[in-house]
Amino acid sequence: MPTFSIPLSGLTAMSTALSAIANNLANLNTVGYKDTRTLFRDLFYQTIGSSGSGDPVQLGAGVGVSSMPGLFTQGNVDPTGVATDVAINVLIYFDGLSKRRVIQHFYNNLLAHGYLFLGHSESLYGISEDFRLVHLPSATAYVKSDKRQVNR
Repeated sequence: MPTFSIPLSGLTAMSTALSAIANNLANLNTVGYKDTRTLFRDLFYQTIGSSGSGDPVQLGAGVGVSSMPGLFTQGNVDPTGVATDVAINVLIYFDGLSKRRVIQHFYNNLLAHGYLFLGHSESLYGISEDFRLVHLPSATAYVKSDKRQVNR
């Protein structure tokens, strides 16, 4: 293996890491953005012989990016002063059927014209037509429509 490819693999991996850092910084104030971290891995080792004690002598082929996981940490929750308000930001982790069931449960338990506030990264698009999107001065919410309650 040419000697130049080993340091080049390091430069390539670090370039990817710097891109992730730049993206994190560029989206620092973007609501709902989750940071990304770059994890590295060793590339293939080549056995080139053995030591005097019989242990293999290996030559690495450099470094590569193994994964770039998102860092899912808790975002900001602003208090409303209303004891019955609940802050959950989990719909993004549910499959489609589960999302529809949870939203139907909210619909059945909200008062007429009640408001449903979701996390900044969540939406009812493609999940439910039972709520109407409204833009409030400091938030976006969904208002319960006038259809009859359904038990599922």
